[in-house]
Amino acid sequence: MRQLDAGKGLKKVAYPIFLVREITFPCAVLLAVLLVSPRYSAGADKTIVQIAEEQGKAVVVVTNFGFGMFPQALGSGFLVRPNGVFITNFHVVQHASAVQLKLPGGREFAATGVIALSTDWDIAILKVEADGLPVVSLGDSDTVKVGERVVAIGSPLGLEKTVSDGLISAIREDKPGEKIFQVTTPVSQGSSGGALLNMKGEVIGIIVASVPEGQNLNFAIPINYAKPLIRDGPIEAINSQALVPQIGQCPVIGNSKSGIYHLPGGQFYLQMHASPDGVCFKSEEEAIKAGFRPSLR
Repeated sequence: MRQLDAGKGLKKVAYPIFLVREITFPCAVLLAVLLVSPRYSAGADKTIVQIAEEQGKAVVVVTNFGFGMFPQALGSGFLVRPNGVFITNFHVVQHASAVQLKLPGGREFAATGVIALSTDWDIAILKVEADGLPVVSLGDSDTVKVGERVVAIGSPLGLEKTVSDGLISAIREDKPGEKIFQVTTPVSQGSSGGALLNMKGEVIGIIVASVPEGQNLNFAIPINYAKPLIRDGPIEAINSQALVPQIGQCPVIGNSKSGIYHLPGGQFYLQMHASPDGVCFKSEEEAIKAGFRPSLR
């Protein structure tokens, strides 16, 4: 997980008045209580147990595999369409050669491609080939207020379908005119890309970051920023320049920190595919001209 530096309308129902006249006083009071009770009202808040059971089945574990199927990142995501479209953070899938999605219950799917990306907002929309998958309900993040109770569902440290609750502690301006939610909901590494839900069980944010120096200083991207990106296609390959802008299928990889370059089969070649310090060269000659030295192999 990236770290930062410090409604539906009510339907009216008419009841025949002659039935009410035949009800004794205690029964009439009981009926009145049941009719106005939030438990029986449309659009009422749900319990955390209900939210976890209904929405948690669509929250997934996302694994990022580098070149050679080397696992290099683990995060969370959630399905938004039954045909396999899901949302996660861009930093969860960045530099991936392959991406795997795991549902609660153990079913696994390989992502077939990238539908849309927003590097500015750290959002990635990907797709797996499937039908009839569970999906979350999306809410309206423009209506969120400070002090609202919220629930986070994700996979911190790979512990899938972990549920925690808290409050919207602030709505901050991350960029001019653009909002980000500050939440007290506990999250950890691996929660990135997870769902932040309101008490109606609607996703209103995407968990994205935390401040390690503070306590429960966590952040979520408003879901309305992701909505325009959600569609069925077209799909771009996982190992395209979309997610692997530097490396790709690279013949020579340089380590920008050490100044050493590596060839396929070398001891550190695969690790450099997973490293942000990797620099791609077309040949050894190009790497040498750039001032890189060959690794011992």
